[in-house]
Amino acid sequence: MLPLFLFDQSSEAKVGVQDSGRCARMGAVSTDSAGSRLRPHSDVLTQKLPEGEAVLLHMGSEVYFGLDPIGARMWEALAETGDIKAAAALLVEEFEVDGGRLLSDLTQLVTELTEAGLLEVTTI
Repeated sequence: MLPLFLFDQSSEAKVGVQDSGRCARMGAVSTDSAGSRLRPHSDVLTQKLPEGEAVLLHMGSEVYFGLDPIGARMWEALAETGDIKAAAALLVEEFEVDGGRLLSDLTQLVTELTEAGLLEVTTI
């Protein structure tokens, strides 16, 4: 499970720890990237915090996510590569983790961020 926290201007944390059931209800993001790219939404600001954490703020909707250091590194890899599989290839070299598990966790993160409007899938 990835620790993610979704907030909006009117409430405390809406999501504490992301679980696969929540992602399944929202619909999975495909790892097949043919013809599409991932990128942060143009209205999203990213602030790196001490200890490697990060906060993502969508200026239009005022929704923000807090990411732990691993989630923050996943965000960076997605922004660098624009592709789930390419980001997973980068990250599997950095972390001691099974490639399948990493790809699954990364896909869950992309699903959450896309649903929150923080990450966009564009066609190329």
